[in-house]
Amino acid sequence: MYEVTADAGTLMRQAGETAGVYLHAAKEEIDMLFGDGYAVRHPELIGAFIQAAALDFQAAQINIAAQLIADALNALAGDMLTVGNQIESIAPSS
Repeated sequence: MYEVTADAGTLMRQAGETAGVYLHAAKEEIDMLFGDGYAVRHPELIGAFIQAAALDFQAAQINIAAQLIADALNALAGDMLTVGNQIESIAPSS
């Protein structure tokens, strides 16, 4: 199972590092597409790129969490079915 073990300070530092990665990627990708210097002349594109990258990452993390929840619920349902079957097997017939 996935567990976050970092403290708030570590998570804050990592958030800044992630933003830096997105910033560099934005400049590279925008300049590659539109030509050198375009990103610097259009900072709104850098901001939009960073937002899109962050939202994409967030969606992926939510998807992972949803899958973990679904897996846990499926396991719980299986356990409940097993318990129900065991109760039926020892309960007197009416």
